[in-house]
Amino acid sequence: MALSKSVIWINSLSLMLSCVSIQPETYRYREVDYLLFKTIPNQIDSLPPFALDLSGKNLETIPTNYKSIKSLNVLNIGNNQIKNIGVEICNASSLKVLILNNNPIHELPECLTTLEQLEVISIIGTQVNELPSTINKLSRLRILAIGGNPIPKEQILSIRKSLPNCRIIQSVD
Repeated sequence: MALSKSVIWINSLSLMLSCVSIQPETYRYREVDYLLFKTIPNQIDSLPPFALDLSGKNLETIPTNYKSIKSLNVLNIGNNQIKNIGVEICNASSLKVLILNNNPIHELPECLTTLEQLEVISIIGTQVNELPSTINKLSRLRILAIGGNPIPKEQILSIRKSLPNCRIIQSVD
């Protein structure tokens, strides 16, 4: 990723994090070059809280060993070719920000709502047409970015009612 794209991503992340209780300055930004390895090194687990950017790496699947990373608070796997978000993601219990933008994903796993720390979910430009029915259990959710998805208005209204502190972003701008 070019430096300017990295800076833009960090600025976007900082803006998003400023809307929730996460302090951007507490994160170490990690961009992973997928060409160097196909799994995440085990040593990464000893790091302080950090954001992992796997965006734009032409991934078709999510590396499975990220789930055991206790210090992973932000995961950006946007702009790839990922079609399926497996239930393994639900083991990333410290996850606060999940960015899945611009992947050909059709559904999110129901277990996503067990990630009690989640404050931001962004699925802009995916093909998700319905959110997990238990998404209203995510009491810490502050931003739900769903632009460009055919999610029924009734479900959006229900989420607004059950999560009044959650900002639902429906535009893709």
